[in-house]
Order: sequence, then structure tokens, then C-alpha cells
Amino acid sequence: MKEKVILVGAGGHCKIIIESIDQSKYEIIGILDGFTKKGQAICGIPVIGTDEDADAIFNSGIKTAVITIVGNLKIRKKLLAKYKDIGFNFPNIIHKTCYISKSAVLGNGVTILANSCVNAEARLEDYVTVNTGAIVEHEAIVKENSHIAPGAILLGASKVGSDTMIGARSVLKQQVTVGDNCVIGAGSVVLKDVQDEKVVFGNPAKEK
Repeated sequence: MKEKVILVGAGGHCKIIIESIDQSKYEIIGILDGFTKKGQAICGIPVIGTDEDADAIFNSGIKTAVITIVGNLKIRKKLLAKYKDIGFNFPNIIHKTCYISKSAVLGNGVTILANSCVNAEARLEDYVTVNTGAIVEHEAIVKENSHIAPGAILLGASKVGSDTMIGARSVLKQQVTVGDNCVIGAGSVVLKDVQDEKVVFGNPAKEK
């Protein structure tokens, strides 16, 4: 019997989740979104309400949710807290084309999308997103609610703090640490450690 799941957020990432979720295991009941008209379909899945309906949906028996917002990690974090407090579970969404080492460690609510790679002894904490074609190399660590954008590369034993955005096609040198609440601009090459709450970009990456 399939597990029923609700999606939260009707933007572009929602479309990717709809096409990535294992529909042999999960039945997507609908989408909650405050900016999209109720009844509108996103990749064939209807918008059925807003966040205000979350309690009622949980009480109806749907206990699993996927937060499909990654562009704004602060909003994502608030939504995760709200739905966690209600009691929802968060499944791992693993696209069938990605590679995950048997020695990698995955937290709860992790998303790993098409053609991405998570190599030996890498660790992804709860609610991390590894987006399309990204690479998390051996022994790299990504902490809670961070987003590794499409095509980004984390080289061996690099570390990414919580609530941090690693921009598309950026590269972290091996053993480099990026702190919490950081933004690494798209296409950047990070050659040295980045402290908490910094925005850096360029090749080599420098603070804004």
C-alpha cells in the first residue's frame, strides 16, 4: 500500500520533486501553496489548499510531507519547523539515476536529485538537498537544511554548515569548511574556509 504524501510549495522545485519521488511507494495527494489558486494543477498534481489547512490534512490521516521550497532557506526552515510541530514525517527523496555510496550516511528528509553523486563516507544531515548533477565527494559533510545547487562539487572532506546555499556549478576545494547561514555564489571556486553568515563569490571566491 502506498504512503500518502502532501507537497508544500508549488514552485519550480515542486515540479522536480513530483518527477523524482518514487511513485511506487508514495501517492501524492496534493500541494499546499499560498500563492497558487486552489484547483490549479502542477505537473498533474492539484493545489488543494494553503499552510492553514495543514492541521486538518494531518488529522485526516496524511502524516508525510515534503517541503518543496529550496530557493529561500529561511522560509524552508520555518516551514520545516511548522510541519514538524504538527507531527508530519519527512521522507528521503532519491532520484533513480543518482549514485549513493553504501558507506554514505543520510539523515531524515534528504533530497538527492537526478545524476547527482554522494561518495564514500559522505554525510548529509537532515533536510539537505543535493540538486541535479551535484557531487558530494568522499568524507564531505553537509549539515542540516543546506542546499547544494545543480552542478556544484564538494571535494573530499569539505564541510558545509547548516542553512547554507552552495550555488550552481561552484566548487569547494578539499578540506575547506563553509560555515552556517552562508551563500556561495554560482560558479565560485572556494579555496579557503568561509566563516558563518558570509556571502562569497568569484574565482577564487571572496567576501561580498
